[in-house]
Amino acid sequence: MEDIGNVNLLDGEKENGFQGKTGFSIRWHSTNKSRVEPFEVIVRTFCCSRQGLRGRRAKPVEERKRQQADVRTYCKLVMMIKKRNDRWVVSRVVEERNHKLVFPNKKHNLRSLRIISSVQKQQIVNYRIAGVKTDQLISYLAVENGGVKNIGFLPKNARNYLSTRRQLELKHGDAQAVLDYFERQQMQNPSFFYSIQVDS
Repeated sequence: MEDIGNVNLLDGEKENGFQGKTGFSIRWHSTNKSRVEPFEVIVRTFCCSRQGLRGRRAKPVEERKRQQADVRTYCKLVMMIKKRNDRWVVSRVVEERNHKLVFPNKKHNLRSLRIISSVQKQQIVNYRIAGVKTDQLISYLAVENGGVKNIGFLPKNARNYLSTRRQLELKHGDAQAVLDYFERQQMQNPSFFYSIQVDS
């Protein structure tokens, strides 16, 4: 058993390091919680993103809105970690796989490796407020970090983050977020028009 110390189960940093070096993507497979402390996670199992098969109810590729081929190959690669005395220990590893690994220059495209740090999230928000488009932001970060593969995420991840953030702001009734969004749209597109009537 390998002691991997204190692991943040939200980002799976240690597990991602293992799969990132070898060229495959992981996902959470299962979680076991303590019977004594119901909210404490004591076992976490990670598997290859290609583990399992699509359900029987899944539509054929030609009937789907997004006609993407199935990537599940029933891969059996798995790693289990258990909590022992406040430390995480690798208790089981199955290295059996049945698919090709990603080439080193394509590893940054692996879904489980695409993580936006808190610093990068703030950068994305600040640049967006300043009217910088997402693609321009990615180009800047690529220059700053020595290539797109060193940024840590793709343009669509930045767009998804901004979209989720806007939805949360609107959900909590932040009318100012709407106003800021309209102002940014007007800065980017002079023909964009909006009108607001303010009550008492």
